Amino acid sequence: MVSIQLQDSVAAALTAQAEQQGLTLEEYLARLANGAARASTQMSADDVEREFEELSLDVPPLPADFSRADIYLDHD
Repeated sequence: MVSIQLQDSVAAALTAQAEQQGLTLEEYLARLANGAARASTQMSADDVEREFEELSLDVPPLPADFSRADIYLDHD
């Protein structure tokens, strides 16, 4: 096991990000490390699809009549 020293603000930010994903700080850092290692290698289409699935949110689809104008209602 290795110990590292981080500024309190960095440790707090990492801990908060881990908690948002329901992970311990150690699990979160391991995922970050594995993700960085995978980023340096070629990913297959299945790997990319899996990554997108992990990152996706379960939200309803946009309405059929949704347009760019809906995003910029308060702009000219």
